Amino acid sequence: MGFFDKFRNNVKAWNNKGINLGKSGKYKEAIECFDKVLKIDPKNVRALDNKGVTYGLLGKAQEALDYFDKVLELDPKNAEAWNNKGLAFEDIGKYQEAIKSYDKSLELDPNNSETWYNKGISLKKLEKYQEALKSFNKALKSYPNYVDAWNNKGLALAQLKKYQEALECFDKVLKLDPNSETALKAKKIILEARKTS
Repeated sequence: MGFFDKFRNNVKAWNNKGINLGKSGKYKEAIECFDKVLKIDPKNVRALDNKGVTYGLLGKAQEALDYFDKVLELDPKNAEAWNNKGLAFEDIGKYQEAIKSYDKSLELDPNNSETWYNKGISLKKLEKYQEALKSFNKALKSYPNYVDAWNNKGLALAQLKKYQEALECFDKVLKLDPNSETALKAKKIILEARKTS
């Protein structure tokens, strides 16, 4: 094995270790792994993005945004980084900025159900329920069993007073996840409201 192969495998190993540590909730250790990658390869897009995601998980949205900006400076067509940047904006309540980032991501990857879902959440937070529905529908077109998208579609429909359609969404959720607290609570509230009206 040549020097380059050892170098590449080391970078990949540190990145993978960081990802696994992050999944285990060991965020500081994960960041240390990504830092080792960046010491070897300061422009490693994957490590920069992973470090941004990890800062986001630590509730440090501004630091996360800084890393996503570094990724996008190196790779402006990185749909995942645009989506992650949107999530960081969402974390600090900048929903319009989040939507702009999601739109950039969707220009690059128009069938990404997660990004459509994330856009729907930001629109819902802005009380743009009709637009949020469109985003949730796009997410569900790509991933029909997306429980969170069904739940949030139901919640948006309920805000628009389309209770029957909302109930249908919650029924779909309960077929996929019979223990969904969101669907159970929302369905109960709608059914009780119907009895009293």
